[in-house]
This record gives sequence, structure tokens and C-alpha cells, in this order.
Amino acid sequence: MKTTVVILAAGDGTRFNSCKPKVLHKIGGRPMLAHVLDQAYATDTDEIHVVVGNHAEAIREAADDSALHWHHQAERLGTAHALQCAADALKGDAVLVLYGDVPYVSPGAVQSLLGRLEDADLALLTKVSYDPTGYGRIVRDSDGRITRIAEERDAAPEEAEITEISTGILAARGGCLPGLLERIGNDNAQGEYYLVDCVGLAVADGLTVATVSADGEDDDENAARNNAWGVNTPEQLEEAERAHQGRIAGRLMASGVILRDCRRLDVRGEVACGRDVTIDVNVVLEGRVTLGDGVCVGANCVLRDVELGPGTRVEPFSIIE
Repeated sequence: MKTTVVILAAGDGTRFNSCKPKVLHKIGGRPMLAHVLDQAYATDTDEIHVVVGNHAEAIREAADDSALHWHHQAERLGTAHALQCAADALKGDAVLVLYGDVPYVSPGAVQSLLGRLEDADLALLTKVSYDPTGYGRIVRDSDGRITRIAEERDAAPEEAEITEISTGILAARGGCLPGLLERIGNDNAQGEYYLVDCVGLAVADGLTVATVSADGEDDDENAARNNAWGVNTPEQLEEAERAHQGRIAGRLMASGVILRDCRRLDVRGEVACGRDVTIDVNVVLEGRVTLGDGVCVGANCVLRDVELGPGTRVEPFSIIE
């Protein structure tokens, strides 16, 4: 089943208190949107559509991909309205909706979500959180079937106690989305058109709605914990950065690289290492860095767009460009 991917990236990010659009804030030296595009490229997709608002030109330049389809959301009226701005993208076999401020969704979660469309009309990615503040709650019936999503400001007291939350990420058979979107209203506390309201409408129409848990979709505990979380503040950006660096460090160590402290390495680009490479603490690798067999990098070094041959020793406090 071919998939059309739509990335919603029109949010202003007011909680960042920044002139820069939220999706251009960087994780691992790359804009958040670049990480989401990586997720889209990894699917069996026909087309990738991106919905943007303010700073549209800056976002397009940062994406630097002429094959992308761009849509403009002039007014930020909610996620359902944003998806309607890309209405021509909703006619394929399947549609996967991602968010420009959710920089990491494990490949396993995405594949599980799309796989559910073999026997469901709509599939939603959920998580269980000890602190669900700010997220919509998954409301289920006595048989455990999802009935709707209650946004926090509109949730009844008993619904607010629910710890299973909606990530907002969903996949749907393309034919069912346009009709659902047309019927979503904005009679809620924020006066917005919520995309997740399509779940309740789908259930009422007798469509099959499935859920996939983002928890446990990644073998790495750190990665699983940060799977499918949105980034809305500088604090959350820092948490996402540390999670990203943890995943990179884990992959490097799995390939045989010796890290003196995996929490004190920052990779802001791409790194390739040979055998028996050792990296001391507080090292920053920027751009494209290649370390040959037996390379030893001392503490407090910055390597930027370099290729080091076998046996190279980099003394502490070196900066190499």
C-alpha cells in the first residue's frame, strides 16, 4: 500500500519566545523538520506534503528538497484545518500524518501504524504517560475499544485522570479522511479544529479505529521513552537533544567505538568510525566526520568536516576543521 505523508509544520512556537520558526530549531545540528523528513523518506511513500504558516520561505529553504509539495495555512485554526490545507494529498491509498515538532518517531512505530490499515480505516499512535498534562486523553469503552479523544481543556474530571494519551500521529485510508475533516467543528475551549476529533466521528460512522502504542517500539530504553514526544519549549528541546545524542552514542558503542562517557559526546551531523576508535569526554563532532581505524580523540576537542586517517591521535583541546 503506497503512502502519502503529510507533515504539519505551521506552528509558530510561541513558547520558545523566539523569532525563529519552531521546526527550524536544531537537534543534533539539524532542524527538527529535517528529522521528521527522515521519517517520511523511510516510508514507502509516493509523495511528501508539508503544511507551513509563517516563515514559509525560510522553512522551504531549510528543507532544500524540490520534490516536496508545499501548502500554506494562512490562519492557524487547528490541526484539522492544517490538514485540510493539503486536501489534494488525501486521495491516495493511505495517508500518514506527522508533525514538524515531533522529531523522533521510531521506525517500528511508524510501520506498526501503517500495518494496522490492513484491517482498520484509521490508526492512531498513543503513549502512556505518568504526566499526561497538555495531551488529549484516549477514552475507551468497557471492552477497551477507543471511542474518542478528550482534549485536556475539554475533558471531564474522570477523563483527565486517564494516562493513555494521543500523540496526534495517525494513519488513515485516504478515502475516509476528507469526509471526516469536513465535519470537524471548533466547539471547544480553544475554538480550534482538532484533527483527533476525527476519531470520534469515525467510530460513530462505524469505521474501524485501531491504536498502536509508541511505548516499547524501540529496543533502546532511552529512545523508547522519548518516542513520539512533541517539542514545544526550550526545555523540551534540550531533552530531545539529549535523547538524540543518546541514540547516536548507543549506535557508536554497538559498532565498537570506545566512548569514555557516552553522555559527554555531541554529534551535530554525521560520523563514520573504523575499528578501535576511542573518543574521550566533551568532544563535539560537527558536519561530516570520518575517523579511521585506531583513531584516538582526546578530551575537549571539536572536529568539523574532517577525515582522519588510521592511527591519528588528536591531542586534548584541539579544534580541527
